[in-house]
Amino acid sequence: MCFIKPFIGGYHEDSQLKCFIATLIITTSIIILVTFNNLNLFSIVILNLFSIFSIYNKAPVIDSRFPLTKEHLIKKNKILSVTNSSILFLLTLIFFKIPWVSQTITWTLLIQTLLLFNKYKREDS
Repeated sequence: MCFIKPFIGGYHEDSQLKCFIATLIITTSIIILVTFNNLNLFSIVILNLFSIFSIYNKAPVIDSRFPLTKEHLIKKNKILSVTNSSILFLLTLIFFKIPWVSQTITWTLLIQTLLLFNKYKREDS
């Protein structure tokens, strides 16, 4: 998570306790997915390509609580996020014969990518 999350933005909590609980849930979900799912090479390639494509088109997500306003930083984060996710994809291919490694990387990248799409506007009454 530390290789892409700082650069893609996305889901943020408003307190450290909520952040800890969310991270615990995400980590537990990844462990469960790796334990109970067996991805073949085709699935790993498709999930990783989806993640890279989504990161390329969506990242970095600008959050009002953590604003990123300088254009050169936005561009730098986009380049770093796509580069890092591509490197992680290559690692999943290199370590394909060690399923727990390749699948942990794949599920982590996918879940972090899906958290890019959580933005919604809540209207306070």
